[in-house]
Amino acid sequence: MVDSNENNNIRADLPIWGPIDLNIFKLDLRVFLISLFRKWWLLPILPLTIAIVSLCYLAVYNPKAWVSQCLLFRHTNLQMLNNETIPNIYKPVNMNAIMEMVRTRKNMREVIKRLKLPVSLNGLYAMTRVSAEDDNENMITISAAASTPQYAADIANTLADVFIENYVGMQGHSVKEVYDYYLKSRKMIQDNLKKLENQEQEYLSKYKVISVSSEMSSKFSQLNELEVKLLQARLEQAASKDRIASINGYVEKMNPEVPISYEVWSPEGADLNAMKKELLQLQQKFTNDNPRVLKVKNEVALLQAEIDRNAGKRPAPTKVYYGENPVRSALEQLKYKTFSDLSGMGNNIQQIKGAIDNLRDDLERLSRLESKFYEVKTQLQLERDQFLKVDSMISALSLALKTNVSDINILERAEPPLTPDVKHRRIKIMISTILAFLLSVAGVLLWELFDFTVKSPFDLVTVLGLRQLGTFPKVSRISVKDFKCLVQIIFQRLQEVIGDTERTVLLAVGGTETKAGKSFLIERLQTILQFQKKRSLHIVTSRHHLPPDAVVINPIIYDQAEFDASEAARQQHQVYFQLTDQTFLVPTDWAMIEHFMAKMQPHYDYVIWELFDFDDNRQLFASVAGAATIAILVARFRQSPKLALLRCIHFLRERHVTRLYGVLNGVDSPYYQPES
Repeated sequence: MVDSNENNNIRADLPIWGPIDLNIFKLDLRVFLISLFRKWWLLPILPLTIAIVSLCYLAVYNPKAWVSQCLLFRHTNLQMLNNETIPNIYKPVNMNAIMEMVRTRKNMREVIKRLKLPVSLNGLYAMTRVSAEDDNENMITISAAASTPQYAADIANTLADVFIENYVGMQGHSVKEVYDYYLKSRKMIQDNLKKLENQEQEYLSKYKVISVSSEMSSKFSQLNELEVKLLQARLEQAASKDRIASINGYVEKMNPEVPISYEVWSPEGADLNAMKKELLQLQQKFTNDNPRVLKVKNEVALLQAEIDRNAGKRPAPTKVYYGENPVRSALEQLKYKTFSDLSGMGNNIQQIKGAIDNLRDDLERLSRLESKFYEVKTQLQLERDQFLKVDSMISALSLALKTNVSDINILERAEPPLTPDVKHRRIKIMISTILAFLLSVAGVLLWELFDFTVKSPFDLVTVLGLRQLGTFPKVSRISVKDFKCLVQIIFQRLQEVIGDTERTVLLAVGGTETKAGKSFLIERLQTILQFQKKRSLHIVTSRHHLPPDAVVINPIIYDQAEFDASEAARQQHQVYFQLTDQTFLVPTDWAMIEHFMAKMQPHYDYVIWELFDFDDNRQLFASVAGAATIAILVARFRQSPKLALLRCIHFLRERHVTRLYGVLNGVDSPYYQPES
């Protein structure tokens, strides 16, 4: 009754870690999203609570911070920093270096001294910050944070004043040295400019050249044309030599004289005509049976056959006439003509080579001239550019010496802020709120991940490895019409699996726990079977004391007793299998179940066995499920544990029970997905 070779999606390679199947941790995304939606109240409550707690904590333990800013402006051309011609010692100070100079230990101690601050040097470092704008490096911002607004403004302004005072003193010491350096540099550049201008004029006058580049371009064009002509001439020369060698090879192989014409004479045709005439004369004198006539006929036939055999062959000439070979004469004439052309090609190649050599000499001379002239011209342009830059720096340094001012000034002094700085508080509250939201989502995820009960068809198919027969929602949440449609779908799937059979079908309906819905499913299937005029028997497994009139099938299975169909009919075709000591002591195998089913063959089309819980008697459970045409495991939504079902499925699989199907019962309406 069981096809042991049929596979029903119970994978033999399921990864098992100890007694736990790792597939149990797989999560149905649809179920998780529905659970997350149903627990929506947790998502805003927990983040809001954390935000309020964070706000209270910051208000009590984190006092308000007042931040004030002082803005400095640097009016130095920052492009001078990248000028490679100026030594580093004389370049303007780099912006990063200036930002580091603001909070030197000397400046910070002076600020503490002037304001009489009750803080340490490290404390003042923590209260101040120096930054520059990304899009404008000439702007420097000094920020100070303190417990009062005036306190913050005083620290920022005092730090700016102290920095500028020290910076001006340091800068004034080196400005004179920089100014002297630029004066010397300008004198040297002026001398170099005068020398290069004279050298440029000397080159132009000496070589009488207006434009070296245009002259070289013209010479290069002529050189390219001559080189192309030289290449073509050499190719033609090589081709002529090859032609002469080829002609000589052909001439040596040819004969001086060749046959001009020939004569052919064939005597067979004349003999045949003569013999035909002779045969005609004999036929006029004698009959066809005459020996002479027969002899001539045979000779005519033999001669005709000989002529037919030689019809495709060329006859041998009788006379041949010889004369001078015309092909050889034509080739010799072509060879003499090629010799004359080859001589002219050699002279042409020599003339082209001479012209190319002259052009190369001219180009070499112009190249040397251009190199020297270009070098002088480039140096002259560089010196002029350098002179302009140095002259502008001298003007700026001269003004700095006369005014003795710094290139950094206070653009906007710090003022006491009107409101405290809440930026950091907002960031902390926002971070705590986001973390609380993520913790809420993670809590729902962990709740679903470690809820090891069956919740969806995904668990039946993917986790448990069963074929799905169907899913029942809670009866109170669905109409009677829709519920009957679901039952019909399950029954139709059962019919497709069972197929056409003349034997009594045994359906084993079991599970791992009570109140999973086994009786509920069996009653619905029996209702459909009654409408289809199918005879069905319901076997109920019981461990309790039964009434005296109850029909018990234990003697039929264990003692080979006969089955009384009339008694079963009086009990509405419901019989009992009682779990007694005998069921635990006497092993029940497939042969006993099949023998019992043979006795049911004349009386019933379907036998539906409502099995006991798996843990009550595992071996008997496996025997009945293995002998059944189809074994159905019924699981209840969020009640049937997946671990118990996995133990049951693995136990059945080890005993070659393959035709296992699953039904999920009592699904909550938000989680229920209608059959497609």
